Amino acid sequence: MTSYLGATWGANDIILLAPVNRTAIHRVAASGGTPEPITTLDTTRENSHRWPHFLPDGRHFLFTVRSDRAENQAIYVGSIDGGSPVRLVATQSNAIYVEPGFILHVRDGTLMAQPFDARARVLSGAASPVAAQVSQETPSAVAAFDASANGAVLTYRQSTGSATRLTWFDRAGRVVGTLGPAAQYQAVNLSPDSSQAAVDMVDTEHGTRDVWIVDGGGALRRLTTHTATDWMAIWSPDGKEIVFASDRQGHSSLFRAPADGSATERLVFRGDSGAFPNDWSPDGRQLLLHVDGPRGEAYARAYLLPLTGSDPAPVMDARFPITNMKFAPDGERIAFHSPETGSAEIYVMSLRNRRKVRISNNGGILPNWSRNGRELLYVNPQREIMSVAFGADLLTPAAQERLFAPCRTTDPPSIFPVNMNARAYDVVGDGSRVLAVCAPEENAAVVVSTHWATRLQ
Repeated sequence: MTSYLGATWGANDIILLAPVNRTAIHRVAASGGTPEPITTLDTTRENSHRWPHFLPDGRHFLFTVRSDRAENQAIYVGSIDGGSPVRLVATQSNAIYVEPGFILHVRDGTLMAQPFDARARVLSGAASPVAAQVSQETPSAVAAFDASANGAVLTYRQSTGSATRLTWFDRAGRVVGTLGPAAQYQAVNLSPDSSQAAVDMVDTEHGTRDVWIVDGGGALRRLTTHTATDWMAIWSPDGKEIVFASDRQGHSSLFRAPADGSATERLVFRGDSGAFPNDWSPDGRQLLLHVDGPRGEAYARAYLLPLTGSDPAPVMDARFPITNMKFAPDGERIAFHSPETGSAEIYVMSLRNRRKVRISNNGGILPNWSRNGRELLYVNPQREIMSVAFGADLLTPAAQERLFAPCRTTDPPSIFPVNMNARAYDVVGDGSRVLAVCAPEENAAVVVSTHWATRLQ
């Protein structure tokens, strides 16, 4: 059982969790079992319930509603006994309850404490600032703070507010240039000819993401302007179109747009649960996508979606998440990562006979092919780029070598912000250069505070 969008353990040995993105809060017994939804997601105005936190009675809990419209993002009180949740305060943050009677949450980077009657479950006063410049990720509606249940100790991480850079590296790890200005980049995907890049960028005003295009000269052009989250852009083989995921119709759906912005986006696919594009086939006829499991199960299913209007077809029968899939240039193989061994590893599979070969030995994510299809790059747990050369069958690894760790050689040194859901690097077709997202070194202080409540006005 996993949860990356929050979990809370109640006094009655009930665990509440948000098992995957774009789903409701679920409950499960601490002894184990199948999580069942305990809140109801209104997909006409919400796309996720997350960050649950039990109140002292063990029956009620705080949680955050995320939406593609800022006015709908708020903290609510729910009940394990059912009933309609009650809206408390509008914010793009998680929330916790602490004694002697406060709800803590972050608003525009400021940690706020608001008096709260835990028995009546209503706010009982105005919010007061506790600390400024608290690290907050508005697209995920979460901030970096916590406190002991009795309120005696409060801790939070300060925000650096620093932008990232798109940095070019050669195969030895030397910096050979940058692309575009410093900005809030979270993912990068090079066009087929490597002349421009599609990037996910944070929209701090709405707490969402948008797709932008960076041309070879470094000029930025915004491709999507909807207030919903638009991200995970992939290029068509001819470089003329882009498919991206968007929350604008409730759970994530796939949209298609000309890369030059000359026409309005149009819907490509909307299923019964969230769908996310991974890659476009070299012949331009189909997409690789992963789809959230039904009822919020914590796994993603892999599909091939024909662009002829046919229904998507499963790529494989797997009980584990299959994500970050990439077509080999021959269109007959795919690379992906999956945690079926207990940790994420890289695999290559033939689409013709479904033969699958594990590539990495000690962990790996984010595979990328070179143009000739005989080399695969991926990121190991040490955030280093690995290179794999294939044998005659183009499935079995013939050799592996460690290339370099992106961002460590920048001046000043920076961080390669790798995660499972954002492609923080891409490789040019001949494999000679890597373009990586580089973030400043985190020098932000972690603050621990006592007696903070006595200082509230």
